[in-house]
Amino acid sequence: KDHPLLAVSLNNLAELFLVQGRYKEAEDFQKEALAIKERSMGPDSPAAARTLVNLGDLYRRQERYAEAEPLIRGSIDIFEKSDPAERPRLAAAYNTLALLDRDEHKPAEAEAMLRRALAIEERWFGPNHPQGAAILTNLAGSLDEENKLAEAESAYMRALRIRETVEGPDNPFVASVLSNLGAHYFRKGEFDKAEAAFRRALAINEK
Repeated sequence: KDHPLLAVSLNNLAELFLVQGRYKEAEDFQKEALAIKERSMGPDSPAAARTLVNLGDLYRRQERYAEAEPLIRGSIDIFEKSDPAERPRLAAAYNTLALLDRDEHKPAEAEAMLRRALAIEERWFGPNHPQGAAILTNLAGSLDEENKLAEAESAYMRALRIRETVEGPDNPFVASVLSNLGAHYFRKGEFDKAEAAFRRALAINEK
């Protein structure tokens, strides 16, 4: 009953339900997976931490912020004490906490978490990894919210270069960065640049 593979299956179903917007079912399966991992591998195991952060992110998406934060922070505490092989998971947990901070209108706190996450990603996977591009895009959004516009643009452009180089100029992830970059230019009043970014994103999404 407490075999770790059962927890993996439960997590997979929870992820499916999350994508489908079936939050109650996703929560039930995540909780069951967490209970199995805590009983079979211990409450401070990296496996339990992975489910903690997933459950926390599920609550975040439902704006249940008071429930989300202790779970995400709990996962970070575990990962910070775990084997160095778990560092990429720690980076992902920092990123998730940053998303929560942004949702709660705390961009400075989000920036700090994202810079930690980015440092880990670059140390492990180099400066041109797609996951690093995802963190850079989130970082740029936080910098925008702090009105650090020059730093934000630099982060967006770096994320765009990584996406174009690694995934190709017509990849949907490129379009996503372009949409965010367009919004950044719009905020600055650089409407020609905003239009160019939005049009290129549209062209990619229409393919």
